[in-house]
Amino acid sequence: MRHALSSLRGTLAKALLPMAVVYFGVNLLGRGLLMANTDGIAVSQMELVGGDFLAFWTAAKAVWAGEALAMYDRAAFETAMSATSGLEQHFMLWQYPPTAFFIFAPLGLVGFHTAYIGWMAGTFGLL
Repeated sequence: MRHALSSLRGTLAKALLPMAVVYFGVNLLGRGLLMANTDGIAVSQMELVGGDFLAFWTAAKAVWAGEALAMYDRAAFETAMSATSGLEQHFMLWQYPPTAFFIFAPLGLVGFHTAYIGWMAGTFGLL
């Protein structure tokens, strides 16, 4: 039984990996085209190029500006995101524990689009 499960897992991995790579490539291409045809990151009044990623990147930028704890203030967080996106409201809160800043801080060292593509590639690699 154990060998059968191991064999099945190996077969599934071999079948799913190429599909995942194609999906990631198509997704990355689509997002790249979207970024290339959008001024900034706002696609419309309710849609952003990176969606919720803006929250991570905004918090990461705040770390390097010495304003990390201000991200727990809804108005300050909204203002910081608006400065990047140009939108007035995002309907997001920074609700992660302070230790999450260690994970997201490196994203704040580069621009939004570079960080977003790196985040997508890094998380896909982990997957």
